[in-house]
Amino acid sequence: MQTSLRIMTVALVFISTLTVFITAKISFGQEQISHKNHNYSLIINDSLCFDKDSPSEDRVVGAAWLKETAQRGVNIYVENAIIKDPIDFRYFTFEGEVVFKATQFLSDVQFSYATFKRIVRIQSSTFHENVDFSIAKFELSASFDSTTFFKSSTFSHAIFLKRSTFLSTIFKKDANFESILAEQSADFSKSVFMAKTDFNGSHFLSESAWFFDCHFYGKADFAGAKMDQACFNGSIFKSEVSFNHAEIKSGLLISDCKFDGPTNFAWMKTGIAVQCISSVFKGIADFNAIEIEGSAFFRRSAFHSMADFRSAHITSNAEFVGATFKKLASFNGANIDGSALFMPLDTVHTTFEGKAEFGRARIGGQMSLRGAVFKDDASFRYTEIRGQTYFRDVRFFKRVLFIGTKFFRDADFRRTVFSDTTEFNNSVFETEVTFISTEFQSIAKFEATKFFGMTRFKEAKFHSKAIFDYSSFNLNTHFATTEFLDDLSLFETTFRSLSFSDSISSTKFGGNVDLRGCVYDRLEISSWKDMLDRQKPYERQPYVQLEKVLRYAGKDEEADKVYRERRIKEGNKLSLFSLKVIKDRALRWFFGYGILDSRVLWISLAIVLFGSFIFWGSEESLRPKDSQKCPLHSQSICKSSSHNLSWFVAFWVSLKIFLPMIDIIAGNEWEPTHQKVTISKRKIGPFPITYSRFAACQRILGWFLIPMGIAYMFGFLKQ
Repeated sequence: MQTSLRIMTVALVFISTLTVFITAKISFGQEQISHKNHNYSLIINDSLCFDKDSPSEDRVVGAAWLKETAQRGVNIYVENAIIKDPIDFRYFTFEGEVVFKATQFLSDVQFSYATFKRIVRIQSSTFHENVDFSIAKFELSASFDSTTFFKSSTFSHAIFLKRSTFLSTIFKKDANFESILAEQSADFSKSVFMAKTDFNGSHFLSESAWFFDCHFYGKADFAGAKMDQACFNGSIFKSEVSFNHAEIKSGLLISDCKFDGPTNFAWMKTGIAVQCISSVFKGIADFNAIEIEGSAFFRRSAFHSMADFRSAHITSNAEFVGATFKKLASFNGANIDGSALFMPLDTVHTTFEGKAEFGRARIGGQMSLRGAVFKDDASFRYTEIRGQTYFRDVRFFKRVLFIGTKFFRDADFRRTVFSDTTEFNNSVFETEVTFISTEFQSIAKFEATKFFGMTRFKEAKFHSKAIFDYSSFNLNTHFATTEFLDDLSLFETTFRSLSFSDSISSTKFGGNVDLRGCVYDRLEISSWKDMLDRQKPYERQPYVQLEKVLRYAGKDEEADKVYRERRIKEGNKLSLFSLKVIKDRALRWFFGYGILDSRVLWISLAIVLFGSFIFWGSEESLRPKDSQKCPLHSQSICKSSSHNLSWFVAFWVSLKIFLPMIDIIAGNEWEPTHQKVTISKRKIGPFPITYSRFAACQRILGWFLIPMGIAYMFGFLKQ
C-alpha cells in the first residue's frame, strides 16, 4: 500500500513540473511573438537595444514596460528607442542602473523626487517636451552627455552625490539647476544653453564645476551659488551673467571668454584666484565689492563697457597686464593687498580709453602702470600706494588728479607725458620721487604737496604754468636742466636743499617766477639774477632769503650783489617827485647802498682832487687868511704868494675844505676868494660861481659823504 502511494506522489510531481514547463514555454513563445511584432530584442536584465536604422514605428517603447521593469529593481538599458508616452516616476526609487542611449522622449518626462541608487546615463538622447528632475537624488554618477532638451528642463534642488556630467548637452529652453547640490564635480563643458540658465543658490561642494567652451544665449544666473572651483574658460555668454553673492572656494576661471551682455560679479567671494585672461566684456562688467582671497588675473582682457571694481578686495596681486578699458574703469575704494599691475604684455600696452578712477583705492604692494595709455580723465584722489609706484613712460591725454594721494615708497614718473591739467595737490611722497624727463604740456599743480624724500625733476619740461604753492620739500630737490617755458610759482614753498643747476647745465626759465614766501636752506643756481628778474609780483622776501642763504654759504660777494639788486629794484619803484628818491639815488650813486665801500672813497678822492685842480688853476683862487690885515704896500707880496701856490698846497686846502670836522694844519693859512672860478693856466673861464661858493659846495659834500661813510662802516646804511 505504501509503495503505491509513493508511486502516485512521484507521478503527480512529475506531471506538475511538466505542466509548469509547458506553460512557461508557451508563454515565452507568445512573448517572443509579441516582441517580434514590435522588433524587440530581449537581452540580459530586461534591456532593449534597437537598430538605429530601423523604422521609427518599430522602435517605440511603452511607458508601462519601463515602469514595470523599474519596479522589478533591475537595470534599465534602452538604446535607439522612441518613447511616445508621458513618463512619470515621481517619488520612485530606482534600484538598478538607468541607461538611455540615443533615445527619443516625445512627451513630458517626470522624475521629480525620484531616487537613483545606481548609475544614471542618458546619452545622445532627446527630450522633446518638458523634463523634470527637481529634488531628484542621484547616489552614483549621473551623465546626460550629448543630450538635447527641446523644452524646459528642471533639475532644481536635485542632489548629485557623485560626479555628474552634461558634456555637449543642448538646452533649447530654460535650464533650471537652482539650488542643486553636487558633492563631487559637475561637468557642463561644451554645452549650449539657448535660453535662461539658472544655477541660483546651487552648491558644488568638494570639486570643480566645469563649463569649458559653453555657449550661453540667455541669461546665466549663478547668483548665490557656492562652488569649490568654477571653470568657464572659452565660454561665450550672449546675454546677462550673474555671480552676485556667489562663493567660489578655490577660484574662478573665466579665461578666453566672451561676455556680450552685462556681467554681475558684485559681492562675490572667491579664494586662491580669479583668472580672466584674454576675455572680452562687451557689456558692463560689475565686480563691485568682490572679495578675492588670492590674485586676480585679467591679462589681455578687454572691457568694451564700464568696468566696475569699486570696493573690490583682493588679498594678493591684481594683474591687468595688456588689458583694454574702452569706457569708464572704476577702482574707487578698491583694496588690493598685493600689487596692482597695469604693465604692457609683450608689445600690448594697458589702455584706458574712457575715464579711469582710482579714488580712495588702497594698494598694499607696488602699483605699476608702466607704459599705460590714458585717453580720458584719470583720477587717483586720496589713493594710498604702500609699495613702489611705477608710472614710467605713461601717456595721459586728458586731466589727471592725484589730489591727496599718498605714496609710501619710491614713485617713478620718468618719461611720462601729461597732455592736460595735472594736479598733485595735497599729495604726500614719503620717500624718493622721480620726474626725470617728464613732460607737462598743460598746467601742473603741486599745491600743498609734501615731499619727504629726494625729489628729481631733471630734464623735465613744463610747457605751461607750474604751481608748487605751500608745498614742502624735506630733502634735496633737483630742478637742474628743467625747462619752465611758462610761469613758475613757489609761493610759500619750503625747501631743504634747492638745486637749479649742476656741473653741466642749469634750469631754463621762460616766464615769471613767484618766490614770495619761498624758504630754503641751500640753493644751487648758476644765474640767480635771471630768476630774480622774473619775480612777479615784486616782494622783498625772495631777495632777503637768497642773500641770507648766500651769506650762510660764505658767498658774501654774491650776497652783496643780491642786496644791491634788491635796493635798485625798490628804488626804481619810487616816485621821481618824492624825497625818498633823492635819498635812494644818493645812497646808490655815492655809497652803493652800503656795500661797495670803495665807491665813497673814490668819490671823495675825486672831489678833493677836483678842488685841488680848481684852486691850483688860478692865482686869484686863494688868499692868505690874514690878507685883510696886509698893508697896502704889501698887497703885491700877498698876491705874489698866491701866484706861487703849489699843487701840494692846493690839495691840502681842498682836503681841509672837504673835511671841515678835521683840523688839517697844512691848509689853515689859505681861504677861497670871492673871485669867479677861472682856470687861467688852461685859459678856461670864468665860470658863474665864485671860489668861495665852490668851497661851500665842497664842504657840504664833505659833511654828507663823511658821516654816510662812517654809517656804512657800522652797517647803518643797509636795510
